Amino acid sequence: MTTRVVDDPGELAALFERDRHDHIYALADLDERFWAANTWWRNGDTTMGLIGLPEGQTIVYAVSAADPRQRWRWSPSYPPRSHQHW
Repeated sequence: MTTRVVDDPGELAALFERDRHDHIYALADLDERFWAANTWWRNGDTTMGLIGLPEGQTIVYAVSAADPRQRWRWSPSYPPRSHQHW
C-alpha cells in the first residue's frame, strides 16, 4: 500500500468510528472548523495526522485501527520534512 494525503474527513471518520471512545479527540479534529489546520496521511488502516493547535503548536496523532503496532511501521518517514506543518 502507498501512503497518501487524506482530503476527505469523512474517510477518517469512518475509520475512527470503529472505536470512537479511543478516538474521540481525533473525531473532533475532523470538524469543519478544525480541518484546515490539520494534515492527515493514510496507509491502509494506519493513519497519521499533524494537528494544528490554536497557539500555533502542532501535535502528531498516529493510529492503526486494525493493529496498534502498525502505526510505527511508516511514521518515521512521514510526513515529509518539507511539509508546511513540519
